[in-house]
Amino acid sequence: MGLYLVEHNRTSGAFCVRGKVAGVRIDLTRHPKREKAPGKWNWTLKAHEGGLRKRVEFSAERTGLGGLFRDRDYTSGDPVFDDAVRLTGEPHTLCVALTTSTRRWVKGWVDRGGALVDDTLSLDFRATAYAHAILRRARAAARLLRRLEAAVEIQPARLMQIAVHDTLPTVRTIALKYALALPGGPLSSQPAEDWTHGGALFQALSAAAHSDHSPLVELAGAHLSAHFLPGSRATWSESMLIAAAQHGIDRGVWRELVSAMGEVGGQRCLDYLVDYAEGWFGLRKGTKQAEAAITTLMTRLGGDTKGALSVVEPLSAGAVSLIAPLDDDDEDDGWA
Repeated sequence: MGLYLVEHNRTSGAFCVRGKVAGVRIDLTRHPKREKAPGKWNWTLKAHEGGLRKRVEFSAERTGLGGLFRDRDYTSGDPVFDDAVRLTGEPHTLCVALTTSTRRWVKGWVDRGGALVDDTLSLDFRATAYAHAILRRARAAARLLRRLEAAVEIQPARLMQIAVHDTLPTVRTIALKYALALPGGPLSSQPAEDWTHGGALFQALSAAAHSDHSPLVELAGAHLSAHFLPGSRATWSESMLIAAAQHGIDRGVWRELVSAMGEVGGQRCLDYLVDYAEGWFGLRKGTKQAEAAITTLMTRLGGDTKGALSVVEPLSAGAVSLIAPLDDDDEDDGWA
């Protein structure tokens, strides 16, 4: 740790040290005391990382009327975090940066009065001396900035990791939305075979379709429907088929999906088809296709769906996932 003294006022006790910690420039200032009695000093820490280029900034969320009239650049999808932290910057980068543990780190800084503005992480605090506690804060600042800097380069694969593995479905929904919309992202570069053979994008959408969070299912269903290949039906789970049928807009694709349910589906597909065929007193558009699929499905299963086999739901026991877990370590954030 290369910190060195640059200013020292022996009368007031104030001084400033400067240097680098893990490649991050650090300024630590101890302010003059008003009272001469021994005790805690007021300190200011500033850590600078120009590589962020203002793509990630955060500060404390204002409460009351002041908070109501301030626009947000981005919300993470984590309600506890968003209630405490105001984020500004580039939405894609913020989404990649704010993994579960990084949200905990950022909230720890904000809860103590810290902020990241103009590529400078700052914090005012009180401490007894220039000792281990002070240096621990400097190391924590450097580690946090390094975490955030690593997210500056947008990585569609990282967004898909978050879409599958984050602990909150609301965060997963936002990550999947950005992964699918990103220029040069997965939908613009994935070959058709990726859908047929269960590639990473296929698995991300499969996991989303299997979620209990309806906005995530709706998002996945719309994209699954838009990219359905009849030849891939054997690899689609019931959740994927149903989500695509419920949230797609192309009637031709819907008929293909209903046909696929009859050919490879199980009890869940049967329930969907029956509900659809009985809706609107049997007058709904597509009822005949649904009834034909029911007949196919029942014939294939011998009229009894109990114990029937269906396509395997995503990420089931023993399944191989092409989307690696998030490398989201839970190391000490410097406040212990």
